[in-house]
Amino acid sequence: MILGVDHLALTATDLDEVHNHLLHRGFECSFVAHEVPNHPSKAHLLGNYRPTHDLGYYRPPTGIPIEVTVHGDEPVGRSPFSWAPDRVTLNSSDPTADTGFIRTALRFRNRNGLLSLVSPIPAWNCTVEVCSSDAAEPILLDAPGYPCLALLTNAIEDDLVRAITAGAIDTTDVFFTTLPDKVVRTVLFRSPADTIFELVEINRGSHR
Repeated sequence: MILGVDHLALTATDLDEVHNHLLHRGFECSFVAHEVPNHPSKAHLLGNYRPTHDLGYYRPPTGIPIEVTVHGDEPVGRSPFSWAPDRVTLNSSDPTADTGFIRTALRFRNRNGLLSLVSPIPAWNCTVEVCSSDAAEPILLDAPGYPCLALLTNAIEDDLVRAITAGAIDTTDVFFTTLPDKVVRTVLFRSPADTIFELVEINRGSHR
């Protein structure tokens, strides 16, 4: 079952620079990790696959956390998301398809023209505004900006089946990643409109 939001991914080329910028804006750094193995089943979602990547996880004073990812120094493609303290905006090539997918596969609900995921834990709440975009560049994980929205689950295989039933494509393997503060299981996929989403299942006994 999807429990709430985990983070919005932000692609960068210089982790130290973004780290300092986010701290200046009042974000709290949960961890920084260098040369984390980059699972090869993600290669089709990247313009330039590398076997490792750098990660940093940051909590804002208000809004959903940001996970900064450095895949290399040559970002390619485009990112469809943008971050604000009160919502995430998705610039979609097919707003109707993405809205339906987010509701059906990811358990968001319509609320005052926005899509809302409400959790018993307020920090896991998420609001998404879906807008129309005619951008033609492919959406890739190493595109500059915010390429991927990640959600927390306690049953990753079940929620992956739900997503595939709702039309998810380009799925990765379900794989483990060891981070400084936890071990997580992760899977990524595209919506029918090519937007990339991620499911994160935190290993029992570990937490953000």
